[in-house]
This record gives sequence, C-alpha cells and structure tokens, in this order.
Amino acid sequence: TDLIMPLVSGEQLCRILRNTKKHQDLFIVVLSATILEDHERIIEEIHCDLCIAKGNLKEMRRHLREALQTYGEKKSISLPKNKKDARIPAGLKRSEVTRELLLEKRHLDVILANLDEGILELSSQGKVVAANRSALRMLSVREELVIGVALPEAIDWGQLATPIRHWTSQQLVGRGMVGYEILEGSPLQLEGRTILGSFFPVAEGDEIFGLCILRDITRQFQAEKYTRELDNAVRLVKKMEAMSCMAGGVAHDFNNLLTVICGNLDIILHHGQSQSGTERIKLIGEARKAVLVAVDLTRRISCFSNFGIISRKTVGVGQLIRAAVERFFEDGPWNYSLTADGEDCLVSVDAEEIGQAIANVLKNAVEAGGGETVEISISKSRFASPQLMAGQYVSAGSYARVEIRDSGRELPAISSSRSSIPITPPRNAGLSRGWGSA
Repeated sequence: TDLIMPLVSGEQLCRILRNTKKHQDLFIVVLSATILEDHERIIEEIHCDLCIAKGNLKEMRRHLREALQTYGEKKSISLPKNKKDARIPAGLKRSEVTRELLLEKRHLDVILANLDEGILELSSQGKVVAANRSALRMLSVREELVIGVALPEAIDWGQLATPIRHWTSQQLVGRGMVGYEILEGSPLQLEGRTILGSFFPVAEGDEIFGLCILRDITRQFQAEKYTRELDNAVRLVKKMEAMSCMAGGVAHDFNNLLTVICGNLDIILHHGQSQSGTERIKLIGEARKAVLVAVDLTRRISCFSNFGIISRKTVGVGQLIRAAVERFFEDGPWNYSLTADGEDCLVSVDAEEIGQAIANVLKNAVEAGGGETVEISISKSRFASPQLMAGQYVSAGSYARVEIRDSGRELPAISSSRSSIPITPPRNAGLSRGWGSA
C-alpha cells in the first residue's frame, strides 16, 4: 500500500487491518515517496511489516524481492529502529517541500485528534472515510468498524435513521447540497450520551464530500434536566403549601358553619318540648342559612376542579356585566364609565362566576388606578384560529369581549394595565368560564 491515497489513507488501512481479527496477521508492505522524510514516525506509528521508499527502480525491485522472499518463508521482519536501517534507495535526497507538507498534515491531524467536537468525513458516495477520536468516542465505535461504511449503517441512529438516510441519498450522493441539523428538540441518544450534529456537503471542484460535526451535550442536557426537575419539585412544594393553606381555611370555615348547624339542632333536640313553634322555626332557619353558606362555599371551591359545580345559563352579556359593575361600585365613590357595542350578545356562562371574576378585576383596577376613572367596554370578537391568552387555550369561534382599563400609576414599569375576559356564546362550548388576562 501507498500512504497518501484518496479517501482512505494507507495509514488508516494499516490500522484497520491490524485491528480486524480476520486480517491482523497480513504481511503489510508500505511503499511511499514520503518515507525518507517521515520514516521515523512511520516505523514507530504505522503497523506494517516493511516500509520501502519510492526511488531507484533497481533498488526498489531488490527490496520487493526480499519482501516476497521473507513472506514466502513466513519470516517476520523486525521494524528498523533508525534511519540507516530504513529501506531507502541509495542517492535519494530529502524534499523540503514534502517535509513541510507532512509537518502541516501532522499539525492538522493533532488538531483534529484533540477537538472536543466529533468529525466524520464522508465520500461522495456517503461512506465514512475519516473519523477523529472524539467522533469514535461519542459514537462508541472502533475506527475499523465505520471506515468504508455508509453513514446510515455506521451506527444505530434510532428515530433519526430516516432523516439521516434521506440526507445522505438526496443531499450528498444526490448533490442536493442542503445541510441537516440534529437539534436539541430531538437529539441523538446513544449509549447514554446526548448528541447534536451538523451535516453538510462541501464542493471541491467537480467533486463533493460530506462533513459531519458532532457535539456531545450530555452534561448540559443532564444539568438542564436536573434544573427542570428541581423547578417542578419547587412548584409542587409551593402548590402543596398553597393547598395546605387553602385546606386549613376551608376546614376552619366549614367548622364554623357546622358549629352553627349543630348548635341550632342541639337546642331543638334538647329543648324542643319547651319551645314554641316560632322559636323552633327560627333555629331551623339559622341552621338552613348556615347550610346555604356551606353549599355556596362548596360551589366556589369546586371552581378549582375540572369537575366543579357549574350552573350555566344563557344570558345577555350586557345585562350580566352591567349588574356586576353596578353591584361592585354601589358601595364606593369610585368613578367608572361603561360602553357597550356588543351587549346584545347571548353567552352561556355561570353568572355568579363571571360576576365574581368581574369584581376581582375591578378591585385590582381600582387599587391600581389611584382614584382615576375605570373604563369598562363590551364588544364582539371572532377568532378564526385557536388563541393562547394568559396561558389559557381559547378555541376558534365567536366571543363577547369585556375589557377593563385603569391608569396603572401604581406600576411604574408599565404605563397602563388592561384586563380582558373573552366569554363564550352558547354555540361555542370551548370556554366554560371567563378568563382574565393582564
């Protein structure tokens, strides 16, 4: 074999043969024009049985005869240890240009070997012709198992097998000349590693070759995964704390209500014979009030569940919003204005829920507005496609839109704040309640 050859070099060939069980005992002779300038490295690093420098044909013939004779006698030629033992024809002189080119190649090989990125070079037929150490480490393969193998068959690409095969056949072999990226959204998972990659064809005159750059982001990916899991755990803890506070408050409220109910029933039970009908009716009435408060509390709590108790009715949005606004402002001196372009809309909602939502947003507007006029408007909206509003999915359809504006002077980073609540009409059941967005 020669050393300098297209695609797979003689040095690669020797290394592959020596690491392949079937061929590891082959008698290998290197015949190269660079032996005079590079024989020390060749003798030390290249796994051949004999190296012969190109030069005088008569001496080359003699060296080759000796090689054949040695092979025929099944003898092993020990690699020479110094320059004078090299098989170099007499009178052959060193080439300074060859030496400089070899030095440049050696520098490039060192750089490629020590890159963190994995580098694969492909032939125009899509076969792997070179791989640096990082690529072999990332892909968990030996060089002799991938050199000369088509890229789609070089490793198990998993869910990326189809796009890799398509890129190789269409863009590299088929000369489409378009690159391909393995991105973080769908990385290559291989032997516990998370790998990203860039694949692109490179034109070199009339010929092309492929270049694959692989990046191992396993540590970064695991760190991000750990961060996400930690964030989820923190959110879960906060949710549990909030639910604990809520459960304590609910238990306290229900305990008060049950105390009223049980107290009135106990009085009737122990003193029923001595009480008049009017007194008993009064006690039963007090217990009934407490029961109704408990029912309302249960309904409000159920709003936080997908299986909540919803009393939905078809009502005019103008009447609904006007009633909620007037009810909120009747106890205060605050100023407000109400404009309604879509008050004739009929919507299917739980009136109490929407009323409470309006009251909550109005309270926020009054507190943020600093006494300025709060503007409320009702209009119609139609979404041709689904929307995402304040983190909530809103399906396509027709809606009544309620907007509440305030001056927002309490928030220096925001000149004004605006809340809007889309409310579904009867023909669109995509929204069961109102959503507020700021």
